[in-house]
Amino acid sequence: FMYKVSYGYTGPVTFDKVYHSIFHAISAFCNAGFSFHNQSLTQEPMLFNTVVMTLVVLGGLGFPVLSNLLDWIKYKFFGRGKKKIVTLHTKIFLLSTVFLIILGGALIFLFERNHLLVSMSEFEKLFHSFFLSIASRTAGFNTIATDGLNFSTVLVVIILMWIGGAPMSTAGGIKTVTYFVALKNIITNLRGDAQMTLFGRAISQKSIDRSFALITLSFLTIFASYLLIIYFDPTLNKIDLFFETVSAWGTVGLSRGVTPHMSDASKLTVTALMI
Repeated sequence: FMYKVSYGYTGPVTFDKVYHSIFHAISAFCNAGFSFHNQSLTQEPMLFNTVVMTLVVLGGLGFPVLSNLLDWIKYKFFGRGKKKIVTLHTKIFLLSTVFLIILGGALIFLFERNHLLVSMSEFEKLFHSFFLSIASRTAGFNTIATDGLNFSTVLVVIILMWIGGAPMSTAGGIKTVTYFVALKNIITNLRGDAQMTLFGRAISQKSIDRSFALITLSFLTIFASYLLIIYFDPTLNKIDLFFETVSAWGTVGLSRGVTPHMSDASKLTVTALMI
């Protein structure tokens, strides 16, 4: 399908064209973000990029979620297999994923509609906003120049890169369930509730403690690495370096064009962060 929307049925079927489509399909599902083009997917048709977005989301949901949803669909609509329910984890992953996509896309659209996206139609503005919202959560593709984003949008993208995708998925970050449990715990405490619950199920204190421990560890790792990179490259733009640091830690792959100008010490720090 990616071959069809990118090349149509015109011209001979060549190995390069087929390989191009297969490569991008795998890169999208695995949230790798690698593309054959110097400008990522900025030159690809909108339908091609829609397929990319779909694969990125599926890869970022994680294999347990996909398996659970497939079993539930087979039982619910085709009557095959034993009775299956949508598990609590699947509900959390789906809810957090949809929430982040909508919130991120809306904020990017708000901040960029009269800036980087000003020359586009309203539909194109929405499309590119939601593409960036999805790709920021560790996919690494881009359809607009990330080095042209304004400061507010950069902060939104940094947060999305930090959160990442679901556990046991092809995405990085602290994971959606970690952020979601921590956020729900804050709301629970503000409301004064004795027990934190999600979809009628109680969440153990161990899960809550683990979420905050992961968040704290991520902060310490990111900021320690950021301080090192600033020390190694004091003349480079500080927000670009922070963007680069979070992108590396979340194994995202997005950059604001500062990578080639970094010192070898900074590049080694970024490499260690990705590992």
